Amino acid sequence: MAEEKIVIQGSLGLEMFDPATANWKRWLKRFEAGLTVHKVPEAQKVTYLLHFIGPAAFDIICDKLAPAEPHDSTYAALTTALAEFYAPASLEIAEIFRFQTRKQQDGESIKKYVAALHKLSVNCNFGQYLKTALRNQFVYGLTSKRAQSRLLETRDLDFEKAIQIAISMELSETNALCGGRHLANKCKLPRDVVCKKCGTPGHLQKVCMSGKRTNPDTSANQIEEIMLMERSEYQDKFYETMSVNKIPVKFEVDSGAAVTIVSTKTVSELWPKIKLQSTDLRLITFYVDRGPLLGREWIRQLKIQLRENINCLNASTEKQLEAILSRYRNLLDPTSTKIRGIQAKLTCKENAKPVFLKTRTVPFKLLPLVETELNNLVETGIFEKVNASRWATPIVPVLKKNNSIRICEDFSVTTNPNLVIDEHPLPTTDELFTSTAGGEKFTKIDLQHAYLQLEVRPEDRELLTLNTHKGLYQSTRLLYGIASAPAIWQRKMEEVLEGIEGVSTFLDDIRITGPNDRVHLHRLNEVLTRLGRANIRINKSKSEFLKDEIEYCGYVINKNGIRKSPSKIYAIEQMPKPKNVSEAFNRARDNFKSDNVLAHFDPKLPLILATDASAYGVGAILSHRYPDGTERVLQYASQSLSATQQKYPQIDKKAYAIIFGMKKFHQFLYGNKFTLYTDHQPLVQILSQAKPLPRYTAMRMQHYAIFLQAFRFDIKYRNTKLHCNADCLSRLPIKNVTDAKYDVVDVYEIETLQSLPITIPRIASETQKDTELKPIVQAIIEACNRVRNNPAKVETHEWEPATAPFERVHIDYAGPFMGAYFLVLVDAFSKWPSVQIVKNITTQTTIEKCKEIFTDFGLPRILVMDNGQNFCSTEFLKFLQSNGITPKFTAPYHPATNGQAEKFVQTLKISMKKMYNDTRYHKASLEEVVQQLLTQYRNTPHSTTGIAPSERVFKVKMRTRLDLLKPEETKTNTNINSGKKIRQFVEGERVQCRSYRGNEKWSFGKILQRTGKLHYKIALSDGRVWERHIDQIRPTGEATNDADSELDDGAYEEYGEEPETQPEPEPQDGANAPVEENEAPIAPDPVRRSRREIRMPQRYAEFHVGM
Repeated sequence: MAEEKIVIQGSLGLEMFDPATANWKRWLKRFEAGLTVHKVPEAQKVTYLLHFIGPAAFDIICDKLAPAEPHDSTYAALTTALAEFYAPASLEIAEIFRFQTRKQQDGESIKKYVAALHKLSVNCNFGQYLKTALRNQFVYGLTSKRAQSRLLETRDLDFEKAIQIAISMELSETNALCGGRHLANKCKLPRDVVCKKCGTPGHLQKVCMSGKRTNPDTSANQIEEIMLMERSEYQDKFYETMSVNKIPVKFEVDSGAAVTIVSTKTVSELWPKIKLQSTDLRLITFYVDRGPLLGREWIRQLKIQLRENINCLNASTEKQLEAILSRYRNLLDPTSTKIRGIQAKLTCKENAKPVFLKTRTVPFKLLPLVETELNNLVETGIFEKVNASRWATPIVPVLKKNNSIRICEDFSVTTNPNLVIDEHPLPTTDELFTSTAGGEKFTKIDLQHAYLQLEVRPEDRELLTLNTHKGLYQSTRLLYGIASAPAIWQRKMEEVLEGIEGVSTFLDDIRITGPNDRVHLHRLNEVLTRLGRANIRINKSKSEFLKDEIEYCGYVINKNGIRKSPSKIYAIEQMPKPKNVSEAFNRARDNFKSDNVLAHFDPKLPLILATDASAYGVGAILSHRYPDGTERVLQYASQSLSATQQKYPQIDKKAYAIIFGMKKFHQFLYGNKFTLYTDHQPLVQILSQAKPLPRYTAMRMQHYAIFLQAFRFDIKYRNTKLHCNADCLSRLPIKNVTDAKYDVVDVYEIETLQSLPITIPRIASETQKDTELKPIVQAIIEACNRVRNNPAKVETHEWEPATAPFERVHIDYAGPFMGAYFLVLVDAFSKWPSVQIVKNITTQTTIEKCKEIFTDFGLPRILVMDNGQNFCSTEFLKFLQSNGITPKFTAPYHPATNGQAEKFVQTLKISMKKMYNDTRYHKASLEEVVQQLLTQYRNTPHSTTGIAPSERVFKVKMRTRLDLLKPEETKTNTNINSGKKIRQFVEGERVQCRSYRGNEKWSFGKILQRTGKLHYKIALSDGRVWERHIDQIRPTGEATNDADSELDDGAYEEYGEEPETQPEPEPQDGANAPVEENEAPIAPDPVRRSRREIRMPQRYAEFHVGM
């Protein structure tokens, strides 16, 4: 079933139809344009229309179509019915009457008056008389009699000229005293009014000219004396590094300076070729030698956010605050961290069955850290060691930035499904805002460790039993991840602080305000006194006291009221422009920030969090879903990824985007159930709260999953095409400046790898000492010995190494094997194998398959092959010649020359046999088995090069942790055969060469010619000429007994197969035909037959049979 497109109000860039202000025909054109741009299917147009026409028009269409339902009507029928009501056919005389009675209204500008006349003339059918009618009505309806008289006196007056004159006179009539559009003698402004800017009576501040006159003696900065309370720890300067003329410059941010300045010394050092220009601006500085200064002029133009709030405390207030904090500290119990007199209660469902899960495997590197943390929790009374329990939840160790461990628990499939969830309501934003109304200053208190301070009833602690590698532990405190924890904590905190005015509590966050400092300090003292008596600890480093404003739920709260926080739309405001930016981009960004798209938070409406990640950024959008199915945005957020995060796998980037969104919108999401949308299908399964975390999940994903357990959400998949809102923010993220190169998981992995026993000798030594591993090693060796090759008996000579991929390739056929033939091609440089499954081994088939391979990798320079009919044929040789490929043939009966292909043929056969013996491949086709084999072979470092064939061909490094356990390969010298002893013969030397005809195994002859480093032509005693490899030649005088037969067979031992008898190639025409054996005198060769010894069957022993 096709997925339904999600409708988000504002996504069409169109407001709801308002009959009071909108023209139906024009609105409908804009609506249909939006449907076209967003490619809305025809079947959904009716749904879109009925949503966007608004409630008033919807009621009208329901009444007109009754008793039929609007959703059952067609789009054309609906638009026709609405047009009949909102845009009925107009009467020309009525439209002309409306036009001619329209006059300029009080306070209406000339431009707005002209626009109104244009709108009224649309249905008047003036035709060519339009401009004249507009001019006449414009002059007739003007409220300014001066302007009207001037226009009536102007000769050859047209509409455009009339507008120009009227606008000029309108500006001249603007009153200089109050700014109104009337003459001074008609101004009703009292003459004794005083300007707030200059103090002069007779005019208002908005028209004051004193600030517009420039005094050349006035400096850019005015110095005022202020009193300071010096605190050296808060005197650090603010700096910002910016690129100026492509050179990074570090500026000191000074909002008190009007302009941005640098010294002449800095200019000469950074931009020696720039010529300075003179200026009339006069500045005063009190430091001769200082760095670049960033002033308000650039701060505003570059839109640099100054986020430090100005807060003033006098000495008396600060002293009282310190006294209050000191009294609070004295009330705390230094020997205990639990809350006094309060315990949490956990209620199980009826007939709940205990769940006991095994412990998770803890990495060796983390074992000592986990044990240390468990001991600390036991010493502080948070954990208790137990011997048995019906309930058990496995722990997940989470690394912290200080290289310590936080013990987390996975309650998603153990305790939580069996709990009766406490539904105590969290305070709404309206309630929180109401409690802070009327305040002058604001205090925010953060509670330390929150849940871990609240003790759990002894009878309920079995539900919080944790299974570790050290045994079972029960928690005496309320743990992070318990589904009822937010509601229980909220209720307890409200009970502790009940009755104090100006105080609001939201989980571990307490806010206090008051109409003045005296009342504020009194309320703060009462709050801290109650917290101290209950032994509830606060986190002073995260708390703020007596601030002028605070930010909460996307709003800034101060003494003047509530306003929208800049951070709510910061991701849209700072969104970088695309390279092909146009006015449409700016319009879209403005719409995203407008109230047509943004909505106010309503705790009664469902929340939706959509997140996404690109290669370099993450984006998140928090929205409300309304009863009609539409969505409206509450807040946007985006952030660029650090250099380390950009190297994450895509699944980790998508998961981090979820974490980023939840942290960004924590105040909205925590304690509420919401829907989480992602376009990454595997995350829906991994992070589902209805399923346990997989046992061998990567550590980073474990961290993310544990963090998410504190939230209540349903995670759902949304197709990327319908996920464009979050996708857009992730592709245009706000730059995140961070110095962190590694996260805690990366640090752990680096330290682990550094401590690994990565040397082969140490692994072998420790394996020999292990009594359990020795039998396993022995079994592996025995299995390998059954299929391994015999070692080579003689030192082989290797081809000169290729210098580039597919410079020299080796080709051969394998089979028939498993009912098919296999064309094998191996690249000498990269060891990249290609395997083609064929039905026959004809020349035509060979050429077709070679063309397919050469199409992918290009034409090789050299092709090495044996003397098979298909390779020696005239047709195949012409194919090679036409493509500029040099053929190289092996010596007869010496396949070792083509060892690259022969070796892989053996590997192919052995591997396919093993794979078919594996139950996983019983139902696999021959093609699937070959594909799996090639994938593994191409991605595995080759024993010769030490590099995977895929990396040698495509320059792609497929690195794994296993690479660290492999010994380093020594680089192969260019002259690979240097130092090898090679036998040599001289021309004319008498030798014995191997014979493959008749009963004689060796034939005598003389060296006629050396055709290669290891190949010779031999003239036999009977006049024939043979070509043989050096392994098939020996000097005369050596005994030729039966043991000599092993000499030739040794050439094949490294391949594990007996050489197949190859048919003698047919004589070919042309110079390119290879000559295997040249005999003189020329005589027809006898028919080649198998070398098997022909024996007479025993049942014919009594008969004489002539052969």
